[in-house]
Amino acid sequence: MKVAFVGAGNVAWHLAQAFENTHIAITEVYSRDIAHAELLCNKLTNATIKNDYNFTDSEADILLVSVSDDAISSVISQIQIPTKVIIAHTSGSVSMDVFKNKFENCGVFYPLQTFSKEKKLSIHKVPFCIEGANSFVTDTLKNLALKISQLVYDVNSEQRKTLHVGAIFACNFVNHLLALSKEILTNKSLDFNILKPLIEETIEKALSIEHPKDVQTGPAIRKDIKTIEKHLSYLNFDLSKQKIYQLLTESIMNFYADKSE
Repeated sequence: MKVAFVGAGNVAWHLAQAFENTHIAITEVYSRDIAHAELLCNKLTNATIKNDYNFTDSEADILLVSVSDDAISSVISQIQIPTKVIIAHTSGSVSMDVFKNKFENCGVFYPLQTFSKEKKLSIHKVPFCIEGANSFVTDTLKNLALKISQLVYDVNSEQRKTLHVGAIFACNFVNHLLALSKEILTNKSLDFNILKPLIEETIEKALSIEHPKDVQTGPAIRKDIKTIEKHLSYLNFDLSKQKIYQLLTESIMNFYADKSE
């Protein structure tokens, strides 16, 4: 198989190199910012930089659209490919309907992971969620995913939406809370590294059992109102963090109150 990319961001950066490492050729890379396409092509063997969305002369079997979610519809409307070529996007939140009435062989090739160019990851441990407009597309995209990953799943658009929302809570929100935690410590000239063993143990515990609810700790689940009030008072210096603390505390209390009924 040969693959071309529209987009040269974090996802394309990792996927393109992973494919080449398993002898899947990358034919072209298009990016709205040509400098990004150049950087990615420099990491690849024979990939060329595309200057437009016309892939009618491409030798690629699959075109992966790896751009921001809000740009996918506009980008797809401009792409030109031969009928035999499979086109798929890599988004977790965009439905298959985005291809409606334009491409017959279309699908979704969604790697459920957080990607950063500067951070290496074990691509074989990344779950790939596959959806195809027909069995040919589904089977081809699954075979492509299996070249680089051990975890490949059939996931439709509605299921993928659920996974993506869950991923926002598990990844993006958790990371944001860690960033807020660092700010709280930095405000008092305390080293964030002091919290790292706690963070590691928290994540390890949550992943070691069937349901993270069974290892919840802290003043909210204990209904330790005095401690909670002290914390809220302390956060008077930053009302946005105080609001988040209060919202999450109430969420924990309500969550476990529901479970006990």
